[in-house]
This record gives sequence, C-alpha cells and structure tokens, in this order.
Amino acid sequence: MCNDQNQKKDNVVLFPGLVLKLVDKGMASLKAKKFEEALRFFQEALELEPNHSKGRFGEVLSYIELGMLEEAAEKSKEMLHEDIGNYYEILQVHISILFQLSNYEEVVIMLEAVLSEEQLPSNVAESFYQWLHFSRQMIGDGINLEFEQPPHLEEQEPPQELLHLLENEDRTKQWKAIQLLSKSKHPIVITALKKFLVDDHDLILKSVVLQLLSDLQINEPIEISKQGQTVTVVPTNVKNVYTQEFGQQVEKRIIAELEHDNPSLLETVLHLWWHYLFAVYPLIPIPEDERLWAAAVHIVGLEGQGFDFDELEIANRYQVSVFEMLEKSNEISDIEQNVFQDVQMNNLGR
Repeated sequence: MCNDQNQKKDNVVLFPGLVLKLVDKGMASLKAKKFEEALRFFQEALELEPNHSKGRFGEVLSYIELGMLEEAAEKSKEMLHEDIGNYYEILQVHISILFQLSNYEEVVIMLEAVLSEEQLPSNVAESFYQWLHFSRQMIGDGINLEFEQPPHLEEQEPPQELLHLLENEDRTKQWKAIQLLSKSKHPIVITALKKFLVDDHDLILKSVVLQLLSDLQINEPIEISKQGQTVTVVPTNVKNVYTQEFGQQVEKRIIAELEHDNPSLLETVLHLWWHYLFAVYPLIPIPEDERLWAAAVHIVGLEGQGFDFDELEIANRYQVSVFEMLEKSNEISDIEQNVFQDVQMNNLGR
C-alpha cells in the first residue's frame, strides 16, 4: 500500500503540469461542444488532484451540457459544502441547476438563508433576489420576507432557466413561465415570446402569448404559426378573440337553437366554441358560415355529454351539409383533445 502511494507521488513529480494540461484540454473540449470528451479530461485530472477547483467546476459544467443535471447538482453541492472554488459563482450555478430540475422549494430555502444572513455584492444579490422571486412564484409561496427586495424586479432580465421553461415539454411549466414573464418588456423576453409563436407549441398557449404581446403594446409585425399556416400580425392591431364579429354571430345562432331547449348544453357548447376560437386565434375559421360552425360545435357538445343524436337531423336543423358539419366537428374535437386545458376562460378576457 505504501509502495502504491509512493508510486502515485512519483507520477505526480514526473508530470508536474499534467493536471493543468488535462483541465485545459477539458475546457477546450467544452468550447468545442465535445462534452463527453471534456468530462473525461476533467475526471482524469481529478483522479490526480481531487480538490482542483477548476477541474471540479469543469466537471459540473460538463454534466450540465450532457443533460445530467442530477449529477451536476450533486457535484456543485459538494463544492459548496467543501468550500472549493468561488462560493458565489458555484452557488449561482447550483441554483440554476435546481431551477432546471424544478426543485423550487430547495432554491427558496437556500436563498432565503443566504440573503438574510450574508452581506452580498450588489450584482450577486440582485441575481439571487430574481431567483428567489421566480422560485417562490413557481411554488405559490406568498410569504413576505424580512429583507427588502430590489425595486423594478420585473424590468430586469429574468434568469435564463425561466426562459428555458418556455421550451420545456411540460405545458404546465410553459404556462407558469408565461405567467411569470407576463409583465416583462425586457427585449430578451420579447424575443423568447416571439420565438415561441413560430415554434411547435400548444395552440392555446400561443394564443395566450399573442394576447400577452398585445397587452404589452408590442406594435411591430411578428409571425405566428398555427395549423400549418404562418401569418404576420401586429399584436396591438389584432382584435380580442371575443370581440370578433364572426364568433359572436355563431354564438347568437347557438343561443337561438339551445337557450330554451337545453340551457346546460348551451353553456357547454358556448365554452367549446370560444375555446376553439381562442385555440386557432388569430386565424378565422373557414368558411365563415355561422350555421355550419354552430352545427359542428353543437355536435361536439352532444358527444361530450354522451347524448344520442341523429346527425342528419342536426344538419337539417341548421340547414347545412352533413359531410361538412362532421368535418368541422372532427376538427373542433381534435383541437379540444390536444390543447392545454388548464388556462381558465376568465383568464382570457371572457
């Protein structure tokens, strides 16, 4: 055993610059986006010098780039506990990892402790206040802190990880991110929201973002892609979906048909109609035939409530083609089944 230790020491003596060379190679691999290679270099360096701060930090960064966030969080936490490297730099990275892992409670616990007990540099404190602000909102924590938060928090650049939530596969997290960003006119936020509108995302959430840009008084042309179409609109010029004449015409026709016969079905059908219109917004359903769309959404409402019905009878009632009616009812059903449902209508100005 003693001989093995001496041999390791001898190896270090023989290659005094080896650790630094391995770390430099790791950093170069990180820049070249060769993340597995970078991780290997850093780990080889740490076998020779386990507490090398740059090597430990490089290992954390490599895990992050490889999407191995649990491993990155474990390693950055160890660095904090062992006081290796720049404490605040490591803490910022660790907090960002926790945010990506949706460990908001842990973020709040750590930052409340740090912000209440330590005198922090102003630039670091501002960043930590932002993390705490957004994390507390993500968990719905309304507790007032004993320390004062900096003013105009919503005007500051939000954490990148919050912007990354817009691209998360979990639509609930996307919706939460949209809500948290809803008051910000920071250029980075506006750019991220514009990108959201042209990427492959939920129709309802895209409509929420478009309405948000209108509320923020964005008056420049932007693109939005829906149902295989890409259109250019100016958010401030786009009418609120609930004030569009065609939507109101269909609503009147539905009310005329169902108000006295079946009030509970009427409520369901109207909800389906405006939910569908909001999903395709700012597009207008084609053709603009209020009888056809009233019949189609009537069918969807009947199916949803499990009623037996005669398709031909419904078509005759509205004086429309059975084939067209079923085609449009299928379109409404497909969208209704596939769009995000947790956005309440009263949140959409209805």
